[in-house]
Amino acid sequence: MQDFDKKTVLAAIAKTVEMGQRQFQHKFPGQSFESMRWDINGLEYRNTGRRFFLNFNCHANPKQVIPNQHYVNLAKTWLLFHATSTGRMTHRLTALQVLWQVLSSNQNDYQDEQLQSFPWWEYLCKPLMTQVEDRMRGLWTTGATICEHTKYALAFIHFLETQQICFTRIEYDLITPYGWRKENNFAAREDKNGAEATKKLLSEQAIKGLGQVYRLTTDPAEHLLLAIVIIVLLTGLRIGEALTLPEHCIIRKRNQQGNWEYGLRFYEEKKHPGQTLAVKPLLPNTVELILQIVGNIQKMTAPWRQQAVVLENNSGRVPLPGFENQQLIESRELAALLGFKQRAEKRHYHLFQWVEKGKLPEPKQSDDRFYFSVLEVEQSLAEHLLDQLWTVNLRTGKYQLLSETLFIVPANFLHKRWNSHPLIIRPVQYDQVYFFLSGSKSSRSVFERYNICEADGTLCQLHTRQARTTMVTIAHEGGASLDDIARWIGHRNSQTTEVSYLVKSPHKSLSMRDRVQQMHEAIRQGRVNHTITRIYESLSMDEREVFLQAELLVLHVTQWNYCKRNFVIGCDRHLFCPGCPDQIEVGEKPDTESLEQIRDGLQLTLQEAQNQAIALGGQIAGPQLRLWQQMSNYVEASLSSKQGSSA
Repeated sequence: MQDFDKKTVLAAIAKTVEMGQRQFQHKFPGQSFESMRWDINGLEYRNTGRRFFLNFNCHANPKQVIPNQHYVNLAKTWLLFHATSTGRMTHRLTALQVLWQVLSSNQNDYQDEQLQSFPWWEYLCKPLMTQVEDRMRGLWTTGATICEHTKYALAFIHFLETQQICFTRIEYDLITPYGWRKENNFAAREDKNGAEATKKLLSEQAIKGLGQVYRLTTDPAEHLLLAIVIIVLLTGLRIGEALTLPEHCIIRKRNQQGNWEYGLRFYEEKKHPGQTLAVKPLLPNTVELILQIVGNIQKMTAPWRQQAVVLENNSGRVPLPGFENQQLIESRELAALLGFKQRAEKRHYHLFQWVEKGKLPEPKQSDDRFYFSVLEVEQSLAEHLLDQLWTVNLRTGKYQLLSETLFIVPANFLHKRWNSHPLIIRPVQYDQVYFFLSGSKSSRSVFERYNICEADGTLCQLHTRQARTTMVTIAHEGGASLDDIARWIGHRNSQTTEVSYLVKSPHKSLSMRDRVQQMHEAIRQGRVNHTITRIYESLSMDEREVFLQAELLVLHVTQWNYCKRNFVIGCDRHLFCPGCPDQIEVGEKPDTESLEQIRDGLQLTLQEAQNQAIALGGQIAGPQLRLWQQMSNYVEASLSSKQGSSA
C-alpha cells in the first residue's frame, strides 16, 4: 500500500469541498451544504406530485448517517458536478453508499466512532472494485443496473484521482460483460421463436376491451384515465408527455391541397428543458377520436381549471368561495365545500374525522351548531396543496401551470374509496395510471373489474410502454422507414428505435437459420437483385432448392443489406461489404441523402487513415487504406448513379 501524506490529502479534500459548496449555492440556494438531507426538487423538470430528497445515510442501515464527514463532503461535491436530474443523482448516491459499505466493512478493527477519522482513501484499489461489483450483484439482478452503479462508483474514484486525493490509477474492467447484460435485459427480443417478444405487444383483445369500456363507462374517473391510455395508444407519446399535455394541445393548419392537417402539442421528455412545445402530426385515421377525447376532457376539467386559477392567484392559501377571512362557517356548509356527502346528523362524521386527525382546526359550538373559523380552515387546507402549482418547468423562468394543463383533477378524485376535495387541484400522476391498468393490493385493475381476457382466458395486461412498442412495430411492418419512425416517436437516432422497440427486427430477433430461410423466400419471389437470383431462375425446378441450400449457408447483416459471407466461412475483405460481389440487396438502396452522409464520413475516415499511413511509413495501414478506398469508390459510384437517374 502506498504511503499517503495525510496533510496533503486533507488539503486537497478541503479545496475540492470548497468548489462543491460554491456549486451548491448555485444549484440549491437557501439550503445548507452541511445538511444530511437535501431537497433536490429544483432539478425536476415535470411536477409528479412527489418530493425528491438525497439522504446521506448508510446503505446497510438507512437510519444511520455515513459517519465519515470527509467522505460525505466529497460525495456531495461529486454529485453536484453531475446534478442533471433527480433520478440520476439518486442512483449515483446509491452507488456511493454501497462503496462506503464495502470500505467500512473491510475495517473490522475500527469502531463506529473511529470511522469518522478513517483514512478510507488509502484503500481505494482494484480488488476493492471487485468487492463493490460483487456487492452490486447481490443487490440487483439486472445486468444493466449492476453495471451502471458500478461505473458510478468507479467514476467517483477517478474524480478523486483528478483532485489528487488518491494517487493510484485504477484500471478496472467490469466483470459483468455486455453480452451477459444483453442476454438478461433483452432475452425476449433475442428469442428465436418470437413467442416471448410478442408479449411486448398489445393484444387485440386488450385494445378492444379498453375501447368498449371507454364507450360504456359512466364513472368520470375511469373515463379520464382511459382517455390518457387511449391518447398514448394512438399517438405513441411517453406517459409523462401525455400527462403534461397543455389544455389547448390540438393545432390545425391547411396543407398545400387545402385540406386540414392536425397536430398534437406536447413537451418532449428527452430533450433539453427550456424548449418550446413540440408538435406531433396526428395520423388521419386517429384525428376524429383524439379530437373527441380532448374535447370531452376539456369540458370535464373546466370547473377544476377555474379552481386552479384561484389557487394560483392566492399563493399558499385555499380560499373558501363565498366567505371572507373574518367569517365563521357552519359545519354543514364546510362539509359541502370539501366534497363530503350530505348527512342527516348535525355533527358531520367525516368532517370531524379530519378535526381529530389535525387536518382541520377545532370548531366552536353555539346553539347545538358547530362553526369553524374561515381563516384557520384556509390555513389548514393550504397544507394539502402541492409545493408547486405547475406541471412543467421550462427552466427559463416560465412554467406550465395547473390551469394550463389538460389532465388535472381534484384531490382524491381518482380514489374510489375516498371523497374528492374540489378545492384542492392536482395533476394526474403516473402511479394513478399504473394502478388503474395493473391493480394494487387494495384495488383491482380495469381488466379484472370488466373481465377483459385474452383468447386463452387469462386476464389482459397493459403497460404504457407497450403502446409505443406496438405503434413502432405496426409502422415498421407497414413499410415506414426507421428514420421516419424515430422522428415520430422523438428519438434522435434510429438505432435506438430499433434496439428498444422493434421486437421482430431481423437484426435482433431472427436466428441465422431464420435469416437464411427469409433470404431463400425472397429469392424465390424474385425480390433479390443479385446474380444468385439469375442463376436460380435459370435452373430447373428440381435443381433450384439444391442450389439454394448449397449456395446460401450463412448471412450477416450490413448497412447496405445482406452478405452471404461471414467470418465462419472466411472473408478476404474482412466484412467490408460495399462493392463486394457477395453482397445481396433486398428492397430499396440507400437514398441520396444517406449516401452523401456515408460519403462525407468515409472521406474523413480515409483522410485520417492516410495520415496514419504516412506516420507509419505506409507499411501497416496499406491494406486497410485500400479497403477504405474501395468503399469510398463504391459510394461515389452509387451516388453518381442516383444523381444521373434523377436527372
